[in-house]
Amino acid sequence: MSQSDSAALNHPQLELAATLLRSGSTIKLRALGASMLPALWPGDLLTINAVPVTAIRRGDIVLSVRNGRFCIHRLTQLGDAIGVDWITRGDALPDPDPAMPATAILGRVSGITRGRRVLVPRKLTVFGRMFAWILSRSDLFCKLILRVGSLRLRSWTQHGTAAAPHQFLPSQTAQ
Repeated sequence: MSQSDSAALNHPQLELAATLLRSGSTIKLRALGASMLPALWPGDLLTINAVPVTAIRRGDIVLSVRNGRFCIHRLTQLGDAIGVDWITRGDALPDPDPAMPATAILGRVSGITRGRRVLVPRKLTVFGRMFAWILSRSDLFCKLILRVGSLRLRSWTQHGTAAAPHQFLPSQTAQ
């Protein structure tokens, strides 16, 4: 991430998270949007590791900076270490994101905590791809799924497993 990207972050907590990742730390962020359904749900707690871009593979879910905000999408096209060929896309979105430089990628999602379950991110199954395709083309279906998800999140919150949006928790520094 260039200094201009860093200065453009819209919230001090986001700048701190980016700094921690650039120093090799692991952070945890709460998923907010629905663009990564069904792989990520609003309210999921994501563990994000700082990794060199040479370790990132097509299909990984990555954290990047776009327009002064964090974006967590699946990497669909690899670039090189200095090129602007890196392309991501939300699983539930019909179109890919604009190309970005490797410096915009801050880390890779290595774990998903959903309620009391801890999941390892993986590529979508055939069923998952069909589900994401329907979500990307039907606002009504997406609203219905999000309503069901919000009931689940409310249940987790009542049991003390959910945290505030934008909350991140620094973890141990990667060795």
